[in-house]
Parts: sequence; structure tokens; C-alpha cells
Amino acid sequence: DIAYPIRSIFAGNKNVTVLKGTVRRVDAAKQTVQLSDFSLPYDYLIISCGVKADYFGHEDWAKFAPGLKTIQDALYMRMRILNTFELAERKGDPELLNFVIIGGWQNIVLQVVRTSEGRPVLSVQSKNNKPLLFSFGPKLNNVQISARVNLSRFNGRFLLAHHISGAGTYDFLAVENTKAQLGRMKSGVTDIFNNSKIAPSEWLTLKAASSNGHFRGYANDKLITHGHGSDLEAGAAGFAIFGTGSVQIAAIDALSLDEQTPIMNGSRQN
Repeated sequence: DIAYPIRSIFAGNKNVTVLKGTVRRVDAAKQTVQLSDFSLPYDYLIISCGVKADYFGHEDWAKFAPGLKTIQDALYMRMRILNTFELAERKGDPELLNFVIIGGWQNIVLQVVRTSEGRPVLSVQSKNNKPLLFSFGPKLNNVQISARVNLSRFNGRFLLAHHISGAGTYDFLAVENTKAQLGRMKSGVTDIFNNSKIAPSEWLTLKAASSNGHFRGYANDKLITHGHGSDLEAGAAGFAIFGTGSVQIAAIDALSLDEQTPIMNGSRQN
């Protein structure tokens, strides 16, 4: 629920070995790392000691803005959020469900906002046309990703992406105004499989599915575009935005079609 296992992330990389152990000492002269029960030789050594949240001399801020640097931090934050949901339900106070997410990006703002109906949603605000790609979850072969989005305040292209192996390689369903495209970006080069039209709507339920070389795109549960071709290597799922303005996301989730089980679910019941 907090972090995906490192071994699974690198399972397809034959040149990566994941070991767990306690380092006792580093012998720079012999280029070895001494663990509890054996020595590990190295050519190049990178020591990552972790990070710590900086409150700029205001350590009292930590009580209200906990850091997210370790598994323990993530568990603590999840506990606080779940307890807040419980308190809001008992008191019937919707103001307790206001969460603010503050990031360190210069050209993007993430925050929880409320719709005109009072439902909390994630708002992704882009301040320039720099492409932004968000990915999550394990590497999947046959996959379905869906999202409930409001693009009425966004000027540009919104993509549901899957088989993501890097910033320039993934398959996608793209929506811009009333135009929809099914395609692939590989090493930064875009190939469009199919073009289609969608009916104007403030909120869209978009879905992209890929299985055994068959690609499908849906809008509001209607098949709008499809194509066939070779499969990319297994990759993560996510979304991308190319443009300026605000994208509101009420729900997003990915499903492994091989296992028929959710990999990531970001939906909320209100």
C-alpha cells in the first residue's frame, strides 16, 4: 500500500541484483563493502544515506506538515488521513476533508479542490506548455487504465498512458477538445494509430486498454477508437498533460487484464 517492492521493479533487468543487508564498513582501498556475513566487491560505489525534511528553522511546522521521506513517514501520514476521514464522518464537517498538497515544482501546482457539487477532486495546474508525465504502479503487459476528468479549464492535450518505460516511450489515449487519438510515443517519436471524435462534456470518463496487440479507447463507456500493432515491453501506467490550465481528476485507476485485479485505485466515494 505504501511502496512497490524494489525487486519487482527491477525483475526484468538482468544487470540488476537486489540484496538486503547491514553494511558494517567500506574498504575503499580494496573496493569492497563489508556486510554482516559477506563482502561485496565494487567498481563504482554510490552511498545513498536518505534525506530529511527541511523546515527552514521552524521545526514546529513538522506537526502540521509531516515529511514523506521514509516508509514510517508514509504510514504515519496515511494514519492521519484515515483518522481525519473518521472524524469528519462523526462530526459531519466537510471542512475537515480539505487537504493541501504542496510540491516543489516551479511550473505545476497540485491541490485538492471542491467541485460545484462540493466533491473533493485533485487539481493539476500547469503554468506552461512543458510536458508533464505521471506514472505509478508495477510494470504491466495487458492493462486497462481509466480516469474521471474535467478538462473544461485546460487548454491542451490530456493523455492516459500505459506501457511507460520512460518519458519518451509509452502507448496512449489522447484527448484535446472534441478530438481523440490512440497512439504510441517511442523514443520521443509519435505514431498515431487512429483518430476519432468525442461529444463535448464537462466531465469525461476515459479508458484505455491494451491486450495482446489490440488497443482500445473509450469515452463515457463508449468505444471511440481502436487499433492493432506490436506490444511495447511491460511498463507502468499513468497520465500526461501537454498544455496550460487546470485538469481536475475525480478518480484514476489501473487494472491488470492478466490478473483482473486493481493495481492502483485513486477513486473516492462521496
